Amino acid sequence: MSVDSHPRTSASTAGHRLAAAVSVVVVVLLLGLLLWPDGLALNRAVVRLYVFFLERGMPAAVTPDVYAVLLNVLVFALLGGIGVLVLRRRPLPVTGVLVAFSVAVELFQALPGVARDPSLLDVACNALGAALGAGLASVLRPHAGRGDGGSGDQAGVDQPGHEGRDVGGERLGG
Repeated sequence: MSVDSHPRTSASTAGHRLAAAVSVVVVVLLLGLLLWPDGLALNRAVVRLYVFFLERGMPAAVTPDVYAVLLNVLVFALLGGIGVLVLRRRPLPVTGVLVAFSVAVELFQALPGVARDPSLLDVACNALGAALGAGLASVLRPHAGRGDGGSGDQAGVDQPGHEGRDVGGERLGG
């Protein structure tokens, strides 16, 4: 291991555990919101959000339907980010799982006795949000050798500054 490498500290482990715990709470709350059988409460919340921003100068053309679309994108962007940053999964599988989850939620909403309206638009917005969140998180996520505390060393690969090492019995650089 080189001098530049930093093993995972207990502080970073504790921070990861805290982020994981907060993520679990967020996911449980979102699941409750998404799977709640009565859609009226959610509709009222969206209308309250609309009125809140309307009173603060948002144009009336930005309707509650626009807020509902934006919320679908944002909720799944948050879930995609959690999947990549906290759970440390690759973006494509995270997006796939979230799209499948979105389809399952909409199928659940189509069941008799559930007072919700299933929507393909919701699935599309959720898929967009999942892809955006997972993609952005993968760009922001530290990778080995880029400040994440990993050594960045790869077996058989010399690090910069090792010019002049003996490679294959021949000395390089001099």
